[in-house]
Amino acid sequence: MRSASRPAPRATKAQACYVGMNEAEESYLDLPSATALASGVTQAEPIVIDTSSEDGNSGGNKPHQIDPEGPEGRPGPNDGNESDDDWPDMEHDTDELHPAHSLQVKRAALRRAAFMESSWHNGNELGAGGFGTVFVAYKLDRNLVIRDLAAVKDVYMKRHHCLQWTYWDGDVRDLENRVPIETAIMTALADEAGPGAEKTVFLRCSCPFNLTHSTYRLYMEYCWGSLSDAIGQRVHEMELDPNDLESSQFPEFLLWKWLEDLTEACIVTAEGSLDETTPPQDWRPIVQRDIKPGNILVDAPILGGDWPDVPTLRLTDFGGSIFTDTNDPHNPMSYNFGPGTTGWQPPELTSETQRLGLTARGRGKLGPHTNVWQIGAAIIAAANYDLAKPGDDFQPRVDQSLLDDHNYSQALAKLLHRCVRRDPEKRIKLRELRQKIRERTGEGPAGMRDRGRGARRAATLPGNMRVRLRWSADKTYREGLTPPAGVDEALLGQYGL
Repeated sequence: MRSASRPAPRATKAQACYVGMNEAEESYLDLPSATALASGVTQAEPIVIDTSSEDGNSGGNKPHQIDPEGPEGRPGPNDGNESDDDWPDMEHDTDELHPAHSLQVKRAALRRAAFMESSWHNGNELGAGGFGTVFVAYKLDRNLVIRDLAAVKDVYMKRHHCLQWTYWDGDVRDLENRVPIETAIMTALADEAGPGAEKTVFLRCSCPFNLTHSTYRLYMEYCWGSLSDAIGQRVHEMELDPNDLESSQFPEFLLWKWLEDLTEACIVTAEGSLDETTPPQDWRPIVQRDIKPGNILVDAPILGGDWPDVPTLRLTDFGGSIFTDTNDPHNPMSYNFGPGTTGWQPPELTSETQRLGLTARGRGKLGPHTNVWQIGAAIIAAANYDLAKPGDDFQPRVDQSLLDDHNYSQALAKLLHRCVRRDPEKRIKLRELRQKIRERTGEGPAGMRDRGRGARRAATLPGNMRVRLRWSADKTYREGLTPPAGVDEALLGQYGL
């Protein structure tokens, strides 16, 4: 078991951060004219970026006064610095536990058993996919208040993947020294990457691969929720009041900021650092292959950075990622068969086998342009509130109507569509994309309109327009609060585990 480097500091703010827009933008074609504004047209109601749960309770938990001391009366670090032994492993055998009636219960029992003798506690499930589950682990002080949080990912690898080289870093035949590709990539981002790595979710610790159960475990930073959750909540509110579309949309400056976050995350995966002058030595470029709203997390602003009062997007889930570049002889033939999520794949990730049932002849090499397409599609989904576009499953989920949506500027729409062009050679490059975003959000030449509304530099933004981001109560954990009710505990109790 190993612990990764400590991440860059992040804001530990109260449960809401405020972002706003002060002025009407002339290029918004559906806004009133200057004459109408002068005659007393009222502005929209304020929007708050709120991390509370869906029932309005701040985390669904009971708040407590934050005690600066730990369980032993001594202050302790909020993150990192734990010994390897402090992190629960996966050595417990479910067959030794009370007989379980389903795979879900067996996996829950395995988690619970691993945490029984640990200072960490097993919390509720955050999500599940084809390869495993993600759940919360937390530490409590003597007042039962949360002092530390981690997102724990248990990966259950299929038997045939244990011998498939694309799932490993190192010689797949070397059972002692090979490392799951996800662990290797997250370790590189945590230990080797330079500025900008904070736009990815950091690995705090990893457990060795368990040959008996074909599993491994990752301890990662815990973030507020996913972009998919945020979009889904806005869709729900729009369905409740279809006539109030304007107030339910994400404000444009937020989309610019979030596009910048994802762009910087992808620059780091491709080059190792935002700083072109001092890239990490021997950096191996990474293609994530499965960027989608569900694999993008929303978190607190980064301390000491731009956009100090606007939530940050952070890239996560590197289980389908690869180390590759244009000189890789296996690119694309070994990498474009079945990766990613149907509907969120650019053309080069959709092989002829998937489309026509033919041989796995791909549509070009994978590279940074692959990530560009996926981050553009994710932000377009946020703009359109489109998480499940019907139609051909092998066609990208990109709604061209964004160009005609007068609620967003043509500058944003055209830039996003440069990201999702079918021909990889015609897509905008990551460095150019970042430069265009900065120019449009306060870093451009004199006289250029600031689409960021001053949010890049404002320590605290006015709240004359508000949007609310809410998370499910049973998945909302915050330092300084008591944990919510344990769904897994009820499940285990049903079977006497």
